[in-house]
Amino acid sequence: MRYQAAIAVLSTTLTLGTMPMTPAQVSAVESPVTNRQVTPADVRGYWAEQCLQQMIHQDIIKPFPDGTFRPYLAMNRGEFADALRRAFPEMPLVRVYDGDEFVDVPENYWAWLDIQYAYRTNFMSGYPDRSFQPTEPISRLEVILAIASGLEGTPPAPSEFAFPDVVNPPLGSGALAPSLLNKPEFGGPEALLAGLFVDAAAIPPYARPAVAIAVEQNLVVSFPYPVVLRPDEPATRGDVAAAFCQATGSPGLVPPAYVVRSQSSRLNDFRLNNARFGIFRPDIILIPELPSPPR
Repeated sequence: MRYQAAIAVLSTTLTLGTMPMTPAQVSAVESPVTNRQVTPADVRGYWAEQCLQQMIHQDIIKPFPDGTFRPYLAMNRGEFADALRRAFPEMPLVRVYDGDEFVDVPENYWAWLDIQYAYRTNFMSGYPDRSFQPTEPISRLEVILAIASGLEGTPPAPSEFAFPDVVNPPLGSGALAPSLLNKPEFGGPEALLAGLFVDAAAIPPYARPAVAIAVEQNLVVSFPYPVVLRPDEPATRGDVAAAFCQATGSPGLVPPAYVVRSQSSRLNDFRLNNARFGIFRPDIILIPELPSPPR
């Protein structure tokens, strides 16, 4: 099944005197056409290079003015809200946003409209003290929860950017995900996650159902080791781009080795791959050898 083209997210920082410029401000300085025409040097050879190229091509995430992409740079919550609005521009507005919803996001803040959109579409929320903390890094777990919350199983639309040889594209149906988790072979979200991640205990109980559903929809990407989620670590620009590629329907742009899959998904992949070579061993799951993380 084909899905909508992947759109990704790149945050931008430019120094003007002593004040860093936001991605929105940089877009007014840098030509989007120029950014789309040139692939940043630090994108070449990146583990999700095709995904990042698509993000740039779609003008969702912009390179920095010096021509770099900086895929390992952490993204903050304000930048993520800006990326969400670019990646999912026509989501239904399900919440009312009061002008003073967040005490730390005045109307003249560069990402005010983006944060308002992220809140009204149910992608993001604030904190009990009515703050949004837009300059704080967004965690890897928060990225997963935001996508799961905002999409709520909305199926991506067909697109010419889909790849026909992808074995397991996102399910695209939130109504299916809960029923999958209720099947005996899954044993509930806790059992599913415990069997997938060595650090599953670090996932807060409130977040486990949403993370489990995201896994079942092939929306969770973890580089360099898919068995290590690192939920509390800041999400990088590359992390966010990869997550958006999966969520917007172009999973072929993300190497399958880094897409977190449940046992049922991995077995299905194994059966299909082995069938091409005339062998079938359902009792074996091949785990590819992964590179060491960058230092």
